[in-house]
Amino acid sequence: MADLLDELVIEILVRLPAVYLLRCTSVCKSWYSLITSPGFITAQLNKSVTAGSGKANNETLQGWICSFDRAEKRYLLYGEYGRFGEEYSELEYPLENQLGYYRILGCCKGVVCLFIRTGHPNIFLWNPSIRKAVNLRMPSMPQGLRKFVLGFGTHPATYECKVIRIAYNMADSIMNKVPPKVELYTQGTGSRRCISSAPSIHGIGFKWSHVFVNGAVHWPVDDSHRNSIVSFDMGFESFSKMMLPPALTNQYLHLNLFGESLALVNRDVRQGSLGCCIWVMKEIGGAKSWTKLCSINLPGVSFKTIGLQANGEVLLATRSNSLISYDPGTEKMVYTGIKGISSFAFYKETLVLLRGGNGV
Repeated sequence: MADLLDELVIEILVRLPAVYLLRCTSVCKSWYSLITSPGFITAQLNKSVTAGSGKANNETLQGWICSFDRAEKRYLLYGEYGRFGEEYSELEYPLENQLGYYRILGCCKGVVCLFIRTGHPNIFLWNPSIRKAVNLRMPSMPQGLRKFVLGFGTHPATYECKVIRIAYNMADSIMNKVPPKVELYTQGTGSRRCISSAPSIHGIGFKWSHVFVNGAVHWPVDDSHRNSIVSFDMGFESFSKMMLPPALTNQYLHLNLFGESLALVNRDVRQGSLGCCIWVMKEIGGAKSWTKLCSINLPGVSFKTIGLQANGEVLLATRSNSLISYDPGTEKMVYTGIKGISSFAFYKETLVLLRGGNGV
């Protein structure tokens, strides 16, 4: 009977929003041990993913997290349902004493990865639901290496947060001859190690276009005029390369996430087009696994694609940094009234980071 009651308590607790679970950790020592245990955190995360198709309740943090005005460092969470921008909440900023350039590098399993340049690049992992931030404490760039690419994700089984850094020597005479230095940082163990099995990855652009999906970080690559995607599996800690259809050759590429699928936005730079096409990879595979989702052409409007919403609408940012919601089905666009977004990511609450690591 006692075991049955324990199972019933767990089934009830695992369905509660994170804000209530934090309060429950103060009820007694046994509940604290239960809620902060790796098994419960995993169960709560999986339950959150399973219920992801339904609308979140008022106590659940879920939606697009956006950073504004690098001086003020405001972070707002906009709901993903209804008209974008109508409902939002302001998140408590965790790093008031940190100065420098801030950007949201990505978000995975409820953890927001903040890139901060304060003399040298630094990484903070932040879970707004539990109001906890952890400094990953990346070292300065190795001597002679000037440019770098970052990727953020989690281990598919343990949910340990990981950041990969690919550093290049930018001297024109040796950039394509000397392989980049690849380092992997793991929050759960506090470890840092070099990855030696990197393929030819000199074509990764020094932009913020990377996506974590299916346990791997993906970057677009311009490799000898034949575009491809390089990925790094966070579980096996290995690289792989995926070629793209010929139709996407010699074009400007940007990666997004469409639900649980990898999406690619392409713009034909040869034609100087203001429009773009969005392709979706339904299953991880070769060039033939890509399907064209829609085309967007807004005469007189210069824009970049920010993200794809659950209702099929596309979020666009104009040159003046105004946010537009565009419906490919009706070809109608709506100005949301939101301006000044500097970076963004889709967020869904979890308890990841609740136990382990040093809070800030």
